[in-house]
Amino acid sequence: MSTDRARQFKRGCFVAGWLLWTCWAVVPGGCGWLGSGNYVKNISAADPEVATVAMNKAAQTKSRGAIVPLVKRLYDEDPAIRLSAIRALENITGEDMGYRSYEPEVKRIAAIKRWEAWLVEEGLASEQEDSLEEKD
Repeated sequence: MSTDRARQFKRGCFVAGWLLWTCWAVVPGGCGWLGSGNYVKNISAADPEVATVAMNKAAQTKSRGAIVPLVKRLYDEDPAIRLSAIRALENITGEDMGYRSYEPEVKRIAAIKRWEAWLVEEGLASEQEDSLEEKD
């Protein structure tokens, strides 16, 4: 019996090690999708959980490279995504431009236009871009 248990233990260790290696070596950015720099790309992710985690990481690191994708997320239909985006922007820039994630779309868009003008002033976006809103 003890040799069976030893084999099971070894097999369990092998499986656990393989899963850990797979998670960090194969999955882009590692388990938690917070590999160095990948979080900025993940702000645009379709999965709200991935996007929210990435926005929180951008806020923690005060990543200026995340500002443009965060402003784009202010257009999102999901109020939780909009709230995460504005909180991250406030943390990074110290500004909110009057944006309130819960307000009617007309008011939100007016505030987003202020963000877009700010991006141009800061040299983070060009004046040729009519809007950062993604066209479908």
